[in-house]
Amino acid sequence: MEKINKDSISCVIVLYKPDLDYFFKNLANHKKNFKKIIIVNNDNSIDTQQFEDKNIYVINNKKNLGIAKALNQGILKSKKLGCAMVTLFDQDTSIDEYFLKNMADKIAEYKGKMKPGLFSPQYKNLVNGILSKNIYLESLRLIRKNSNEIYSYPYFTITSGTIIPVDVLDDVGLMKDELFMDYIDIDWCLRAKKKNYAIISINTVIIHHNLGQSSINIFGHNYIIHSPVRMYYYFRNAILLYKKEPFDVRWKFADFFRNLMKFVFYIIFINNRIDYFRYILKGYFHGIIGRSGEHK
Repeated sequence: MEKINKDSISCVIVLYKPDLDYFFKNLANHKKNFKKIIIVNNDNSIDTQQFEDKNIYVINNKKNLGIAKALNQGILKSKKLGCAMVTLFDQDTSIDEYFLKNMADKIAEYKGKMKPGLFSPQYKNLVNGILSKNIYLESLRLIRKNSNEIYSYPYFTITSGTIIPVDVLDDVGLMKDELFMDYIDIDWCLRAKKKNYAIISINTVIIHHNLGQSSINIFGHNYIIHSPVRMYYYFRNAILLYKKEPFDVRWKFADFFRNLMKFVFYIIFINNRIDYFRYILKGYFHGIIGRSGEHK
């Protein structure tokens, strides 16, 4: 690609019940990287005057509108500011002061034949201290593996840290508000792939990200544990996408089987299994009847 103007890349951060001390530490490095930072605040208990800065734009929502809606608000604000690319972040993702330079350099050096849909860094999960592996669809299985290459092409990536060109967002569309949270990144990546865009991982850039509430080691394998309500969204939105979207049937089969194994895992190995059982079944049911939006 051609040389990247870093000043034309915005940063969108979604806030909801953050650890403010931790967030301010993260924000300091975001300010070193980006000239345009958009904070979308889904928590009306936060006094956003404390974020005031010439390079920071704050969007305050009266209630929690969900991650997808908040990301879309930030993306639309980025377009109004004339940005060419948008970087999406969760509130608990930390980057170093060279993140944007390193990403922009590798984006500019990309010479692959496939059209770039998004560029994603690798992430180290602060919950378990493990460096992530990219996810690929092979036959009827979703597998995780590392790559020794600078660029690789996973089937999808997490949202946080990804850089997406605005013209690609115009073509593929925004995030789906009705998903509220979870599967937002998977849905967008799969829609981009249907339009022949590449999902590109830049494996030489690493960010730090909190994914999950805790971790558990079973038979030598480390597993991330999410909250029961998070599992509601996870299983509900999976069913919604299986039903509504004409995605690759191989992915639907592989994802359904993986989720079935996840269901069994939570019911067998996690202490408050009754809560998980209840929330997961509710998620399945709401997915089947087509209920979306915020969990109520």
